[in-house]
Amino acid sequence: MKKISYRKRIASLAFGLFGAVFLVFAYVYHNKTNIITIQSGEDKFTQSEIASIRQDTASAETFTAWTEQKNQTVHATINERSSNADILLLCGDSHSVLPWGKNLPESDTEGCILGASLAEQLFGGTEVEGQQILYNGRELTVRGIVKEPQNIMLCQSAANDETASETQTGSNGNQQTGSSENNQQEICYDKISLLYTD
Repeated sequence: MKKISYRKRIASLAFGLFGAVFLVFAYVYHNKTNIITIQSGEDKFTQSEIASIRQDTASAETFTAWTEQKNQTVHATINERSSNADILLLCGDSHSVLPWGKNLPESDTEGCILGASLAEQLFGGTEVEGQQILYNGRELTVRGIVKEPQNIMLCQSAANDETASETQTGSNGNQQTGSSENNQQEICYDKISLLYTD
């Protein structure tokens, strides 16, 4: 009986220690990552406002202006399946918006991140990194999957992509843009997210 009692006590202490370590880790992680999101008023943020806010918040780890377009159609090029999803168009790193999973950096204008449910609808599974997505005339490569939100796609807006939105100056001196719906002149952001790490 004494041996059983001793073993139970050791197991109880080990379990309690594990729980304490887990709580400390969770507390430290929570306090190391802080995200602040600024919502615009009735009007969208102008490019000058975004530039000013970026300058004023230079201490942030990442800065991302973004907007959400709901119920947009996306296609998988490998099997021509299509599905509707909520699209987060970014101007900045995706970790400012979703701090878990793979980060989609601001420089990656040809990549995207999919929600798990959307990946299953399009490809029949979630092991789909490297697959191609067609959205609004752009071909994007899947860089990663997030479990939550389920039915979502994150990508850099075409405003970040010089090849998707070439700006030319006409003979009258006015700027002319390509026919892409997501060109630099038309993208408007209504949220700015800042990620700080302690």
